[in-house]
Amino acid sequence: MTELTMETEPFHPRPKLTKYDIPQDLKVNYCTKTLTEGTELRGPESLPLPCDILHEHDCCVTLRDGTKIYTDVYRPTTAKEGTVPAVICAGPYGKEGSRFFHEFTDHAQWRFGIPMKMVSGLEKFLRDWIRRIGFFTDMLLCILVNLGGIGISAGDMHVSGRQEGRDMADLVECIAEQSWSNKRVSMAGNSWLTQVQWFTATEKPPHLTCIAPSEGWSDFYRDICVRGGVPNGGFWDWLIKQGTHGRGRIEDVIKMSKEHTFWHEYWEQRRAELENIEQATPPTSTPVALSAAGSTPDPNRNGFGYTTATSGQKTPANSSTTSCDPPTTAGNTPPRVRLCVLNPGGQDVINRPELDFPLPRQRTKYLYLSTGDGSLTATAPGKTQSITFNAASETATFTHVFTHLTELTGFFAVKDDIDVFAWWDKLSPSGEALEHANVDPGYLADDPEAEREKLKDPALGMRHVFFSPGGYGRLRASHRKLAAGATEHNPVHTHREADKRLLKGGGDVVPLEIDLRPYGIVFEKGEGLRLTIAGADPHHNIPWVEPPASITKGRAVVWMGGQRDSKMVLPEV
Repeated sequence: MTELTMETEPFHPRPKLTKYDIPQDLKVNYCTKTLTEGTELRGPESLPLPCDILHEHDCCVTLRDGTKIYTDVYRPTTAKEGTVPAVICAGPYGKEGSRFFHEFTDHAQWRFGIPMKMVSGLEKFLRDWIRRIGFFTDMLLCILVNLGGIGISAGDMHVSGRQEGRDMADLVECIAEQSWSNKRVSMAGNSWLTQVQWFTATEKPPHLTCIAPSEGWSDFYRDICVRGGVPNGGFWDWLIKQGTHGRGRIEDVIKMSKEHTFWHEYWEQRRAELENIEQATPPTSTPVALSAAGSTPDPNRNGFGYTTATSGQKTPANSSTTSCDPPTTAGNTPPRVRLCVLNPGGQDVINRPELDFPLPRQRTKYLYLSTGDGSLTATAPGKTQSITFNAASETATFTHVFTHLTELTGFFAVKDDIDVFAWWDKLSPSGEALEHANVDPGYLADDPEAEREKLKDPALGMRHVFFSPGGYGRLRASHRKLAAGATEHNPVHTHREADKRLLKGGGDVVPLEIDLRPYGIVFEKGEGLRLTIAGADPHHNIPWVEPPASITKGRAVVWMGGQRDSKMVLPEV
């Protein structure tokens, strides 16, 4: 494996963005104040504080390497010494929250489904921890952290990885030593705040009791940044430069993702060793386009955390208080899995309990690609067929119509014979695309139905945020080699070396196995599943972000039938 050298040093100075930069003369200002019950920090439309809260500002923590980082501590004013469990929310957006994300969210349609009535002004990243973790009504305290290089904290900003884990493990033990602590420390938060939890838990700090990851990655390369071997550094460059602020250096993610498209020590440092996790681990995931795959249960992939973690406690608690409490007895053990099965155009199934994931009753169903009528069929075509399209601008589509009620829940995959982007969506009996709405615009609105009608506007911007059409995957053909433990449903790739036949440009036909994000969905009789294959990313619709760097040129050929068994692999239950 290639070692990091000075020439591959990933850090560079943070660019100056006058609107959001922290003042250069900003100094540490340790102080305490009481936020009184009923205070509406973000105005009369925001969530009132549920009780008096003691706020300790700019508490200094010295890490094992001597770096000083700063935290804010929020704790109940009535708590007795030694009785309070703690929850850490650690991410790169600043302990007071990111000004950029506050403005970005406030100006977004429906605030991305998070009404102002749901936030208190103390939110770390979009979601408000006071509401989410049952904060002071359950006598918890919350620690908001400026990671290294963020705000006035010293050091450089790391994009994911083991350094963040070591730093937060030090913080966990520091919190456990405080006089108000009951020595039970947990972590919570979504997206970036989730991956910090994975890396912290792998360090095994003695007083870390529980983590609550949600919608975040655990393997920066495989899950999100170079998924399928196709670099997507543009999004991360935008996110880091706009959404994070501090004085330290930042990582050049675009450079690293383009120069090291195969596995490298840089990526190894950003893969959490989930098999080392022993804390209670109740991850959740959603079908949002920007959601990472690393919180999805996956028994085979090292980069995914739920079933790889050795903890036997993998069930979400009702609140973080119970997460901080001792484990439940065997006679009171909740289901290991709760899932939602979507039914766009029908009724979703919410919070269904299951014994395990993938579901033990899952059956493998194949749908074969056929060019005759562009269908997906239960039997493979007898003769070899092919379809050719312009890889940069055209797509190939294949459709299957279900003859009876069918549920597909688990890991989807596509096996076909090219940089390939593949996705599926659900169709109504008349052929109209049916999408799952990720937000409820009517929630807490004065006129709920009027707001929900606005979702139907064809000119609605950022549809990828508000709707989930179906599963999606990508693979650079030269990365097609499968890893040990790969399965039909979960084709894991090594990303260690290129397929030399494809580098010669000789037009060889090779099979590609592409993993699609796990999903749970119901198809009614007469509804259809449509598979689309393309040579460029059709889901990139964020105009200010550089799209994934596809190398596909010319015309692509997909082979099927005969010895070319191109097909979808479906998890029927």
